[in-house]
This record gives sequence, structure tokens and C-alpha cells, in this order.
Amino acid sequence: MSIVIVVLVANGWISYANSQWLRKHDRWVSHTLEVLVHMESFQGSLIDAETGGRGFLLTGDESFLEPYESGTASVPVESETSIA
Repeated sequence: MSIVIVVLVANGWISYANSQWLRKHDRWVSHTLEVLVHMESFQGSLIDAETGGRGFLLTGDESFLEPYESGTASVPVESETSIA
């Protein structure tokens, strides 16, 4: 009878430890996905700024400055976003 109790307690402890491990790793996965979303947005802003700047330098057409200005305006905001 005591062996059954020991096995049940051990089983309960192992189940609890596994659930804690899963919760911890689930939080890390969620955090990683959040970081990836921020980085994708940040990269898009940098690409807009680069494209607009290059277009203006090559053509002299000020209409290319619009994506440059919108990209550079959002870069500081996105780079200061706290992800930690």
C-alpha cells in the first residue's frame, strides 16, 4: 500500500514539474513572437527610409522623400519600444 502512495506522490510531483516547465517555455515562445513582430515592423520602417532616400538621391524627385520621412519618423519610436 505504501508503494502505491509513493508512486502516486511521485507521479503528482512529476506532473507538476512538467506543467511548470511548459508554462515557462510557453512564456518564452510568446515573448519571442512579440520580438519578431516588433523586428518585422522595425525592418519595414528602415526599408521605407532607405528606399525613399535612394529614390530621392537618384532622381531628385521630392515625392520620394515621403516614404523616407515616414520611415525615419517611426524608427526612433520602434527602436525605443521595450520588448524585455
